[in-house]
Amino acid sequence: MPKSVDDLLLAQWRLLDALFVIEKLGCYAKRDISFHPLTARTTGRYHVNANGREFELFLSGPKF
Repeated sequence: MPKSVDDLLLAQWRLLDALFVIEKLGCYAKRDISFHPLTARTTGRYHVNANGREFELFLSGPKF
């Protein structure tokens, strides 16, 4: 079965900032300013609404 996405394109997608992708998909995202990470200082907690469903995501650049 052929791959639907080649490895180079997949690697490029994995480098994208997760918050950037969420916003480009048209989802509402609000950072929780009361969140203070204990270990990874770059991690932020976001409340995201996508198609009427609520999510809580912990994002740190391209990783979530």
